[in-house]
Formats: sequence, C-alpha cells, structure tokens
Amino acid sequence: MGGVLLWLFLRGRPGLGVSGVMEAVVLRRGPLRIRDAAVRVLASLGVIGTGGSVGREGPIVELGATLGSRIGSLAGRPVEAVPLFIACGAAAGMAAAYRAPLGASVFVVEVMLGSFAVRRLAPVVVASVAAATVVRAVAGPEPVYRIPELHLASWWELALVALVGILGGVAGPLFLRVLALGEEAFGRMPAIPGLRAAVGGLLVGAVGIGFPQVMGNGFDAVNLILAGRMGLLLMAALLLLKALATAATVGSGGLGGVFTPTLFLGAAMGGLLGTAVHAAAPGATGTPATYGLLGMAAFIGATTHAPVTAVLMLFELTRDYELVPALMLAAVLATVLARHLHPWSHYTQRLHRRGVVLPGSPAEAELAATPALAAMVPAARTVGAAAPVAEVLRRIREEEGDLFVVGPDGSLRGRIRAEDLAGVDASDLRGIAVADDLAVPAPAVAPEASLAEALLALDGADLEAIPVAAGGGAGRIVGILTRRAILERVRRIGSGHDA
Repeated sequence: MGGVLLWLFLRGRPGLGVSGVMEAVVLRRGPLRIRDAAVRVLASLGVIGTGGSVGREGPIVELGATLGSRIGSLAGRPVEAVPLFIACGAAAGMAAAYRAPLGASVFVVEVMLGSFAVRRLAPVVVASVAAATVVRAVAGPEPVYRIPELHLASWWELALVALVGILGGVAGPLFLRVLALGEEAFGRMPAIPGLRAAVGGLLVGAVGIGFPQVMGNGFDAVNLILAGRMGLLLMAALLLLKALATAATVGSGGLGGVFTPTLFLGAAMGGLLGTAVHAAAPGATGTPATYGLLGMAAFIGATTHAPVTAVLMLFELTRDYELVPALMLAAVLATVLARHLHPWSHYTQRLHRRGVVLPGSPAEAELAATPALAAMVPAARTVGAAAPVAEVLRRIREEEGDLFVVGPDGSLRGRIRAEDLAGVDASDLRGIAVADDLAVPAPAVAPEASLAEALLALDGADLEAIPVAAGGGAGRIVGILTRRAILERVRRIGSGHDA
C-alpha cells in the first residue's frame, strides 16, 4: 500500500523522514508541504501495519516537522527562521514517539542543529516537553520499554562495558553498510510501480514466517531480551535477521524510522554478551538486561554519531543515574570507533547518497577544492547558433536534455530548454529560422571554478547541466558539467569507493 500511495500522489519520490527533515533544517529549506507529509504518513502506516521492519518515529517526526514549518509560515516569520520551527516540530514528534522529552531535545539539537546554543535549545525543549506531556496525559505514563532492575556487580565490569562499546562501534557501521547495500540492490530493479515495495514485503514476510520478532517495531522482542527471557541462539539469529529485514524494508522504499530497529539491534547485541558473561559468572556480573541497555546506547552512538543523545535517552528510559557512567563509556567508545570506521551517520549517509552536501562535511571540503575542469565532459550538448530548427528538434530528442547554443567562435549564446520543445514539431515553429532564435540566457562556470560553486549555480537555476566556459560565460565552451557527475563524486567521497 505504501508504494502505491507514493507512486499515485508523489510519483514515487522517497519519504522525507528524519534525514529529509535534517536537510530542511541544516540547509534552511522550507516550508514543508502538508500534502506530501500526509501521504507519506499514510504510506508509512501501511508499511508498519503490515509488518515492515521500521519504527513509528519516522512518520511522527516528519509530521511534527511539517506542522512546525506550517506554524512558522502562518506566524509570519521570515523564511530563514522557519527551520527552527521545523526543528521544534521534529523534537515534539520524537518526544511523542518515545515519551522522552530530554532525549528528543538533545537528539534534534545534536543531530539536526549541531549546536547547543540556548536560543536554539530553549524552543526545542519547550516543544519536546509539551508533546511528551500531552502523550502521557492521553496514553498514560507507561514507558515504551519495560525496564527491569539494572546494576553492574563490580567495578571490573567496566572492561566489559568498554567491550560493549567496541562491539557497537564495529557493528553499527556494518549495519549502515547493510542498509546501503539494500538500497543499491533495490535501486537496480525496474522502476515498475509497486514492484520494489512488493519484493521488499515478500522478503520480510518470508523471514517473519520463521522469526516473527523481526517484523514491526520489535518492542515486544526487546522487552523479552531485557527481561532475560530470550535464548542466546535466538538473539544471535535476530541480530542478523533484523538488520536484513530492515535493509529490505528501507531499501524497497518502505517509509518509517530506523531509530527503533537500531535500539532492537543494540539490545540483541548487548543482551547476547550479557547473557553469556552472566551465565559464566552469575555472581560477579550484572544482569543481561543491563548489558542490553548498554548495547542500545552503543548502537545509537555508532549509527547516529550522537553519544549525548544515546546517554540521555537511555537514562530517561531507565531513570537510573547509577548506570549513567557506564552508558557514557559505551556510547562514547562506540561513537569514536564508528566515526573512524565510517565517516557518516545513518542520517548523513542517506543525504550523502542522494548527493546532499552538508556544511562542514568531507564532501563540502572536497567539492570546494576540486575545479570544474576535473569533472566536466566534452561539450556534446552544443548546437551552432545558425543550426536550422529541424536539427535542433532532432538533437533535443537525441540528447534528452537541454542544448547549449554556441556562436561561430564557440562562445556561449544561450540554452534551449528541452521542456519548451516537448511534443513540438517543425511545423509548430514557423517563423523561427535558427537555433539562436530559441535560445534563452544560460549561466556558466569557469574551468577553475570549484564544484561547490558549480553546484550552487545548478541549484540556483534548477538545471541538470551547466556549460564550462572560459571566463565563466564570456569565452568558448570547453565542456559540460552535469549534476550527476558532481553527485557521483560526492557519493564516492569518504570511503574511497562509496559510503
């Protein structure tokens, strides 16, 4: 159902989700559209309701962010102030999903805003507290997870806590790689409406026949792990199968949050270690549930690169200050190791794969240091200013994109937009003699201009390709730089091959 809704109303465009909200906040884009958010929320409900391996926080955060965007616009705030309203809405959504206003506030500030400045933190906190208060008043005070008594038996267990952090720091990037491979695999499938969603649902359902715990948000399975009522072999199996089920759901276009599956994987990883060590030394080690919670903190830190969020959210769920030092150790070690192994968090990885360049990212530095000359292709999309209309129409159909008109000396005269000539034949253009008559002004970049400048020019004119001309447009065209070439370069930054 989710795939059908997206195709019918949004032409198959992917959901905004937490990463999309982050893009809107960081790059100051907005306002967000209520109609798009409503369709995506309904599509997400279809995915979650039929057992897709995603969490509810994705659509709730998106809906909250969209409402925040609308409120900011209706309040008459300037465009540059709307992203803060979007962030407040996102924080309210996160707080509502987990009933954890402190963790939700810090998540938005640490992950989306990247700043703990009071002028940003204060409204986010107010929104989070208000949302959590309303949810508790309506649905009751019961926490999302049933947390048993937690404790570490002795000081030497900090070595095991460090081990949890190290395991999380390795497993987190592996999980992100599995998600990326899932998106790549489904991306190679034919773009037939509903096909990818159907195949993804079939794969998750097939796994769910033998292991129903992988379906849905997994709250019940996590509660079993925390209660010490799940065996080692089953936890080990679920650690692998939940990652694969989530990759199949997300890769096939299923809308929903990955934060909840991350908590599942962390609980399984920590519970696996905790159950093993507790069985070996029951009197000298803490409960398996303690290690399950530590694993959740480690996995959050490793996949979001937000250790403060990991510590505060798990503290808010447990309300046990005695466990905070251990949570800090596990989350920080996991985050540091994960950053070393994989430069992207889950949210920045998704933006990175779409070619979104965030301020301060490795991609931004690379694009700023790379000249347009290094990524351009020969000027194959050019047509002479004196070319007859029939030739222009033929070339437009061959190139399937805009043409750039050049004079006798090779200098840029303008561009001919493909959409202006869609469905047009020569008889419709009586009185227009040559290509120069069809040309409209076109921006250009100089060969020495950076790819970052070229991307800004493409975004500003909403183009897919831009000519590279000596003098930035005053001289001869030496090549064409496409958005695809720039984005492909962005995707390859970070790991030497792909994110």
